Amino acid sequence: MRYISIINFKGGVGKSSLAINLGHLLTLNGYRVLLVDCDLQANSSSLLAKCEPPTLTHFLQGQTSFNTVVRPARKGLYLIPSDRDLNMAAAYIHARRNAYYTLRNTLWQLSGCDFVLFDHAPGYTPVTEAALLASREILIPCELEPFAVQGLFNMLHKLDQTMSDHRLTTTGIVPWNVGRFHERSPLHRPFSSTTPSVEPPETSRNSPHF
Repeated sequence: MRYISIINFKGGVGKSSLAINLGHLLTLNGYRVLLVDCDLQANSSSLLAKCEPPTLTHFLQGQTSFNTVVRPARKGLYLIPSDRDLNMAAAYIHARRNAYYTLRNTLWQLSGCDFVLFDHAPGYTPVTEAALLASREILIPCELEPFAVQGLFNMLHKLDQTMSDHRLTTTGIVPWNVGRFHERSPLHRPFSSTTPSVEPPETSRNSPHF
């Protein structure tokens, strides 16, 4: 199983769009995907016709079981929704070191699923760190303009510092909001649109066991 964080500390770069569309693409290729909405803006949670408690907020605080927060969104695509109170879970995690590993301890035992995608909020919070500790790869959407690229380097430096005891593989950098200006800009040349391979080492075609 592959655990991929879609992350950029900058907002408005298409993290949720990438998470939703990548998840849908993977299901079209026959894979089962779990999407975890780690942003209190809850954009990915819009996949659900109606988002009601319990959510990721309640699970991270130990108020409900994992099974109760997983919802079917589309065929082959499951979702753990977020809500506007996710900052309460961030405070809870910050006060309890073992809570940083709640997601990892649960998701790394998950069966019947091929990909777990984490849709991150801008910035760096305890929820961000908990999701990164549950990830093995990162996928970064990024605008190809100078300040955004510098922000990308700053983010990677931050992750090197905070994730020094947890290895994360950079699966790819996905150009965002590419138009004619960027086609003429030399900044686009070092980067290529990269999505993770849809050939995981071992896949399961059984229903996910949540």
